[in-house]
Amino acid sequence: MVKWRDVRTFLYDSRYVIIFFIVLDFLTTYVAISAGLGYEGNPVMAHLLESAGFISLLMVKLLFLILLYRVYIECKNKRLESLWSATRNIIAVMGIVIICNNMFVIIGLPDFYSLGVLFFDNIL
Repeated sequence: MVKWRDVRTFLYDSRYVIIFFIVLDFLTTYVAISAGLGYEGNPVMAHLLESAGFISLLMVKLLFLILLYRVYIECKNKRLESLWSATRNIIAVMGIVIICNNMFVIIGLPDFYSLGVLFFDNIL
C-alpha cells in the first residue's frame, strides 16, 4: 500500500535526482537530438527513441522513478538510510555528468566519450 507521506518524503529526498537525472537530462537530450547536434549513446534507448520517439524516454524516466521509489521503501523499511542517501546522491551526480555531456554536445564541444578517446589515443 502506498502511503502519501512516504511519497512526499521520497519526492523531497529525490529532488536532485528528479531535477538533474530526469528533467534536465530529458530536456538536454531532447534539444541535442532534435537539433541534429547529437545522438543517443545508449543503444537500447536509441532504438526506443527511433521507434517510439521522445515519449519512450519519458516512459523510461517514469519507470526509473517508480523503481527508485521501491528502493527508497526497501531502504526505509530495513533502516538503511545511509544506503538510500548514497544511492540518490550517486544518481544525482550521474545526472549532472550526463547534463554536462549533453551541454558540451549542444554548444559544439566534443562529448566525454570523444574526449576520452582523444586522451587515451595520445597516451597509448
